[in-house]
Amino acid sequence: MTKSTSSRAIKFLVILVVVLVILGALAEFGVRHMIRSSFRDDVMHHAQEAGVENPEEPNISFGASPVLFSLITKKVPHVDMTTPDTSQVSWPGGPNDLPEIKGQPSSAVTLDSVDISNSEAPIAEHLRISTTLGDDYLKAVLQQSMAGGGSQDDYAEDVIQSLFRITGVTSNAEEGTITIEFTGGATSMTLKPFAQNGRLAFEITRSSIFGLNLSEDVNRVIGEDLSEGFAESAQEGLRIEDAAVTADGLQLTMSGQNVNLHDISGAAAPAASASSAA
Repeated sequence: MTKSTSSRAIKFLVILVVVLVILGALAEFGVRHMIRSSFRDDVMHHAQEAGVENPEEPNISFGASPVLFSLITKKVPHVDMTTPDTSQVSWPGGPNDLPEIKGQPSSAVTLDSVDISNSEAPIAEHLRISTTLGDDYLKAVLQQSMAGGGSQDDYAEDVIQSLFRITGVTSNAEEGTITIEFTGGATSMTLKPFAQNGRLAFEITRSSIFGLNLSEDVNRVIGEDLSEGFAESAQEGLRIEDAAVTADGLQLTMSGQNVNLHDISGAAAPAASASSAA
């Protein structure tokens, strides 16, 4: 009787443990699904606000860290998210008119220790973003930045901008540079991007106007002006950790500490903002 009772007790404990494990797994799955849906809805909502119709869903995972206790701690330990390329560039007025830009390039985002206690202001203790800005995207935002206001006070500036219209952007992965062409190649400028003190900076390696090369002093001044413009308009709360030119375009790696995720307008925001300085 004692052995039989002991055997039944062991079986009961085993069944109880199995049931608890299954319930825990189901609860973990449910919490992951709930938090994943929240992140997904936020990303798609921002894309729709930017004018993107029917955006693709981001890919979201939480790694090996359990998120079940996030309901109690109000903190999600780790989030990996890949947002799709929602950028759309068009020229509704024709190739010689200003482009229309919607959405953002794709991004790989890593979040650590995300405070979700306030759904209106989720805070990531550490955030890291990697994104690549393609040549067409860079060309479009630079073209937009060169647009004049059309007033009499800006007449001279408008004339210069019409003469030096950006007609091409080419990434040179082997050299690690970006070449910008104006007026069909009559004027060109080759930039070498790099990260400096958390900002995106540029060194002008070559520049010419109608076949005449500009001096090193002029190149240095232009590079400093571009760098200052990027620094003034950089995404608040983010630092540029690395800048590299690949076959696909300008690759940026950004990071931030204690970042409000709703304040981050998009992975490509530094580039779009920086275009105003060009």
